[in-house]
Amino acid sequence: MSREKFEADFSAAKEEARKKLEDEYVDKAKAMDAERDRLKTDISAVEEKKKRLAEIEGNPEGDKEKPDILNFEQLKSWFKEKGLDKYFDLEKQVREQEKFWQEIYGSDFKIDRSKITKEAELLKAIEKGAEIGCINGIAINITPGTLTKEEAEMTEAQHAFHKLLESGGMDIWGKTGTNRWTELELKELLKRYLPVKCSDFNADNLQKDWVKEITRVIDATKPAPKQKPGKVELFFTDIRQDIPAEQKLVNLEGGVVKNPHSFVGAIANKINFTTPEEEIVLAKQMYSKDKTYISREFWEWMMAIVDHRDQKTSPPVSAARAYSSDGELILDSRYADDSRGPHRFRVRL
Repeated sequence: MSREKFEADFSAAKEEARKKLEDEYVDKAKAMDAERDRLKTDISAVEEKKKRLAEIEGNPEGDKEKPDILNFEQLKSWFKEKGLDKYFDLEKQVREQEKFWQEIYGSDFKIDRSKITKEAELLKAIEKGAEIGCINGIAINITPGTLTKEEAEMTEAQHAFHKLLESGGMDIWGKTGTNRWTELELKELLKRYLPVKCSDFNADNLQKDWVKEITRVIDATKPAPKQKPGKVELFFTDIRQDIPAEQKLVNLEGGVVKNPHSFVGAIANKINFTTPEEEIVLAKQMYSKDKTYISREFWEWMMAIVDHRDQKTSPPVSAARAYSSDGELILDSRYADDSRGPHRFRVRL
């Protein structure tokens, strides 16, 4: 075979092999395109079904998956997406909170926004609360990254009082002495404030015999937990000095309810409201702003219960409440079924 013929045959074989590979590549590409189109069609069908299911279940945005916990950036995006920024500026209020805590922890203090989170299950209630006016701002409860030995032994209420009120400024009723009906000194009352949640109670039992049910919860959950360092807890609430008598409330499920007036009624309606340490934070912030006192006209229930069985009182347990009268902040407790008109709630979400 001549060299010329060999080279011609080699070139022809090479070209044939190239065309074969090219055809195989094109066939594979076409198959992948077809599979991609099929998958897109399948996905679209599933999304349409999910959307329809959400509409049937009364959740038109159900096709948008949300995380169980939102970080601050996600919370801000959701807040703006829902148009809630027409009620108040979330970022601006966080900056105001930072300025307040700089008065406590120093001018270099910065709020670690990466620690700000919010449970997605509360978003519906937050939105409805903003619409009806019982949610009109935020507060942030903060503890330093390092606690002293003394602070590490404090409850959350004790620590809030220690950091914000103990040094003076605001006048506190019964700061010393046993003038309360429980005969508990303030420092002992703060220690005994036991934070609770609606889910801690059997609402039916609470309505039938609130003393027995609160006693059961106390025995199941005491003592009050100690303060934790490095806490940054943002909560949506009512930041007005006084809550109007006609103000409707939102519960944890996003339902609108009238003021039940009693602690028992609030639990039955699944209303979550401020704890003693959060009430102290709000009270101090209002006073720092313009020397005004929180809740000047009405008692406000707080999300905590108190055990004073050792004091031989009747009843032996009670629910926490706060009030300001004659330029003094009063921290106390009362019968949980007291439903007299003056009582109010600061919704907390």
